[in-house]
Amino acid sequence: MDILLDTNMLLLPASLHIDVYDQLRGHTIFTLDACTAELEKLAQRKGKEGKNAVLAQNILVAHKLLIEHTEEHAADTAIVAFATKHRCAVGTNDKRLTKALKEQGLPVFWVKQKKYIVEI
Repeated sequence: MDILLDTNMLLLPASLHIDVYDQLRGHTIFTLDACTAELEKLAQRKGKEGKNAVLAQNILVAHKLLIEHTEEHAADTAIVAFATKHRCAVGTNDKRLTKALKEQGLPVFWVKQKKYIVEI
């Protein structure tokens, strides 16, 4: 199964020490340029959030995660449009995004108990 990772899912290895890449092994995982742009903005912040974003960027590069190009700049809009067009699953912890994806009949992967990634 192809799984598109949202920005908050890309941050999990740094923020909650969840190995997203290991837990989703066996699936093709990727993200969008709109999500990496969001990550870049977060990386410019000071404090823990900025450090987590920098670490997430480094992990993304180390895992050679595929980054798909979209015309949409707003990450959530881009995710819904891309996932609907390509009928792929999405990994996110965003409740509003999850609702929009479920309305389209798309599978969503979510973090449970701050440890596990499960399909909802």
